[in-house]
Amino acid sequence: MNQFSSDKPQIFTPPAFEDFRGYLTLEDNTLMQWCVDQDFCGEAACAVRYDDPNLIWKGSEWPEGKYIISEKDENAMWLKELF
Repeated sequence: MNQFSSDKPQIFTPPAFEDFRGYLTLEDNTLMQWCVDQDFCGEAACAVRYDDPNLIWKGSEWPEGKYIISEKDENAMWLKELF
C-alpha cells in the first residue's frame, strides 16, 4: 500500500504549525501517520490539556462522546501552568 496514494485523504501541516496540533477522528479504525523533518526532543516536549476551559476552540463544538485519550494528554498541563 502506498501511504502517499492520492485516493487517501491527506492533510499537510506547515512546519510553523507542527507544535500546535490535535486530532479528533469521527470514525473507528482511523489510521493517522505523520512525517517529520527533525528528530524528536522529549525534554522540550510539553502538552496542554485538550479540555482546558481557557482554550477557545474556533469552529464547531467537539461532539459529545467517550474519547480515547493518551496518558500523556490526560496528564498534560493546564494553559495557566505554562505562563
